[in-house]
Amino acid sequence: MCADPYSLELVLQPFLAMQTCHVVTNDRYHVIQFDTFIADTKKKVEVILASYHEALLLREEFCHGYIMVYSAKRKASYSVIESVY
Repeated sequence: MCADPYSLELVLQPFLAMQTCHVVTNDRYHVIQFDTFIADTKKKVEVILASYHEALLLREEFCHGYIMVYSAKRKASYSVIESVY
């Protein structure tokens, strides 16, 4: 969420620590790409870095899921998660 009080590096560290991790910047977003095994098959995974509001605009594009990061201490951040579920 925008204005949440944590470091982006802290949230992204598990992805960035992977040996096959590449950060790519396209016209609109920063994208983290890495290879991983899913059910014994090597797959290429892309994680698009976007705010909650930007993610709403991405709903029209093909997407398997979302990873939402929020601050439980920040009421505005937490209320968005409650409204989603």
